[in-house]
Amino acid sequence: MWYGMDLLIDTYGTFIGATGERITLSMPGPLPPVPKGRTRRPKDALTNRTRIKKEYPIRRLDKIVILRPSSISMHAVELALEHEEDIVA
Repeated sequence: MWYGMDLLIDTYGTFIGATGERITLSMPGPLPPVPKGRTRRPKDALTNRTRIKKEYPIRRLDKIVILRPSSISMHAVELALEHEEDIVA
């Protein structure tokens, strides 16, 4: 088993949440492709982005380092405090 992993968040717009005993990250995915016959994406392309989700067990984390502007839920903060994990922004 490995313990003491640092979770680095270096993607703008990441949402940090918690599910049970896991920290969940929801990051913006790639933009949709440009439609055929057009030179630009539609104006709503940014709102139609897919999200990439990843989960990490809280017991294997040592600290959470936030390098870019992100959102963090209250449940994630409470979970980190319960397990004495550091959140560094």
